[in-house]
Amino acid sequence: MKKIEKVKKITSIYPLSIQYSFFLIGLCVFMFSCTVKNDLSNPGNTITKDQTIRVANWEEDLNFLKEQFEAEHFNLFRLMTQKEWDRSFDQLTAKIPQLKDHEVITEAMKIISRVGDGHTSIYVPFQGEYQFHQIPIAFQDFKDGVFIKGAASQYKDVVGKELISIGGVPISKVKQRLRTITPKDNDQWIKVLGIEVYMTIPEILYALNLTDDILNVTLEVKDSDNNITTEKIAAELFDINKVRFLDVRPDWITAHDASPNPLPLYLKRINNFPDDFYWFEHIQEKSMVYFQLNVVFSNPQKDLKTFCEELFQFINEHNVEKLVIDIRLNSGGNNQLNNEIITRILQSDKINKKGNLYVIIGRRTFSAAMNLATNLEQKTNAIFVGEYTGSSPNFVGEDNPITLPKSKLTASASNKYWQDADANDKRKWIEPTYFNVLSFSEYKNNLDPNMQKILELVE
Repeated sequence: MKKIEKVKKITSIYPLSIQYSFFLIGLCVFMFSCTVKNDLSNPGNTITKDQTIRVANWEEDLNFLKEQFEAEHFNLFRLMTQKEWDRSFDQLTAKIPQLKDHEVITEAMKIISRVGDGHTSIYVPFQGEYQFHQIPIAFQDFKDGVFIKGAASQYKDVVGKELISIGGVPISKVKQRLRTITPKDNDQWIKVLGIEVYMTIPEILYALNLTDDILNVTLEVKDSDNNITTEKIAAELFDINKVRFLDVRPDWITAHDASPNPLPLYLKRINNFPDDFYWFEHIQEKSMVYFQLNVVFSNPQKDLKTFCEELFQFINEHNVEKLVIDIRLNSGGNNQLNNEIITRILQSDKINKKGNLYVIIGRRTFSAAMNLATNLEQKTNAIFVGEYTGSSPNFVGEDNPITLPKSKLTASASNKYWQDADANDKRKWIEPTYFNVLSFSEYKNNLDPNMQKILELVE
């Protein structure tokens, strides 16, 4: 299918641009500050409107959502039939009187997730009348389990512990329930959007029968000595439009705070907004430049074109034979900017050689960053290191916002097909030549197996 040339909008860890890029994603990109909003925690009645009006408003919103998706989405019935789609909305509409508002939203998220692409979603309401809560905990799915990698200071005692269950439900079953609401191109996005975002939201956990209390979430955790304890974590309200971060919120306690090792390169500048958009560092002893690209956007202080000119001028004028491009945390942006990188690599006789160009990819490599990864695979001599990407070489994408008339919730019905690989390429992701999944021990001790592998390869 022909690739449609159009500027790609940012996607963040919230397709949330992450909402997640940050999806902004990419997201993904979370932002934060405490606010005071409507209290949705009362399990008896979450709003003060007359019930008849409430039901009518949700019916209008769901009908609008259904009609807009049918009109806008690129290929709505790729994974579900029209009959299944219609029946899902009929069933949800019939249940509205028995559901709380956050349950209506979560049930709608289940329907939309069945469409089966990572850009098609209902954005989590982190603002407005139906604002969802979060617990101040940062989870990550590591090679050896799901761990708490960071938390607000009042919960410092749970940092570094493995998550065993939520509300008494084992983590394996929690993942299965998160799968039902997570928009995704492949299962990598469950680890990002599902584990790191949805699993921190009590309204979603309530709707998935993982808590019966929106104000508190019960976690069962295990320490390094295999001692298991139960912790009750209070929920808070966060506004996502204040502070950008790609790992743990800047003022929280992290699992690697006590490490005697310096931060690895990929974590070195991730909270220096907007300097963390892209930057490079010369590793002289390896005749190498490390280039981290966290969003495919132009830093307002220095656009990407200027940056790339300076990067390759540095490479040409110094003892640099090898280039590492790190897009493991990159959840998207404007894919037309990818040419600023690809063109200069193709023009560089030093860099575009087998063994001289390395690309670090991962579960967050999504949207415009996925376009970049595929272009690097198809057009250059890059060697890939890391995890499977969060999207496929050819994918349905594009944030296409739709605002519901009554609730003012926002959804996205992807309306473009991006084909950067062969039309017959049905891969779910790019598989790296050298596969690594970060362990919690490596994270805690500020180790990066991906850079370690690259440094071994260039010995």
